[in-house]
Amino acid sequence: MTQANSNRRAAVALARCGGYEVAEVRRALEEALSHLGGLGAFVRPGMRVLLKPNLVKGAPAARAVNTHPVFVEAVARMTMDLGARPTIGDSLSIFSARTAAAVCGLDKVADRLGIEIIDLDKPVAVPSRLGKRAPTLQLSSVALGFDAILNLPKLKCHEQLYMSAATKNLFGIVPKQRKFLLHYWIGAEPELFARMLVDVAAHAAPALTLVDSIVALERGGPIHGDPRLVGLVLAGTDCPAIDRVAVEIVGADPARLLTLGAARQMGWGTPDLEAIDVLGIPLEDAKVPGFVRTAVARPIAYRASQIPSFLVRNLYRRFIKRAGAG
Repeated sequence: MTQANSNRRAAVALARCGGYEVAEVRRALEEALSHLGGLGAFVRPGMRVLLKPNLVKGAPAARAVNTHPVFVEAVARMTMDLGARPTIGDSLSIFSARTAAAVCGLDKVADRLGIEIIDLDKPVAVPSRLGKRAPTLQLSSVALGFDAILNLPKLKCHEQLYMSAATKNLFGIVPKQRKFLLHYWIGAEPELFARMLVDVAAHAAPALTLVDSIVALERGGPIHGDPRLVGLVLAGTDCPAIDRVAVEIVGADPARLLTLGAARQMGWGTPDLEAIDVLGIPLEDAKVPGFVRTAVARPIAYRASQIPSFLVRNLYRRFIKRAGAG
């Protein structure tokens, strides 16, 4: 995990984007990336690149629940034009990535471009910085095996975590069943859960984050919210810096986004606005008046009754029954 440096500055680039047409989204992405050296500064010929969108559930693209398929398509085309080999991947709590993609139309993008949609599975243990409560984390060895990860979050309100953008999207490299266990095991301690999200994101170490905030989700996200035109794409390499700028754009309270405090405490990234250079569009001009933030209305912790029965059976077979047989 990169340590904080009091002299370090981060850059977050902004560009306006009027809607979801491939040419328009690509133009906006290229404009934002021009301030960071272009996509070629992060993606080289022959690289295996994971495109990590936000796929929460099967929902039509217009609901603004998932990263829009046109946004993913624009990034995929840009990546392929550089001679790299992109793959779309995520790990949903229950459904397969392909199932969710089929509902929002991302499967058609993948088929048209001849690229795969995969589940980020095959867990591998990595050391954590969470202490005795969770000395290791189980992350997807599939995700960690790519040459580069391009993090493609959707800007959303979140009923459990206040806001969701760059850092939270990388929770998707935790294979599906283990998400439930982390919610159950440490969700009652929100600050610890935030530290876990930061730890996961640091292990993911995305080469670049490109935020789909063309249409964001206000009120009641990450699933039940209202689409809101924001008309921006955000680009950067520093997840806490991107999250901090996103919070400022929608007029949210940075103190309530616990991953920012966790990043500061853990020395990862640049969570403080005064150390961030906003490029492309002045931050004051990018702000969205009247964006409706959500109250943190749902606890992070899952009750045992919320854990799917198939997972309970699997855990019983793997741990309890096996121990009894021994």
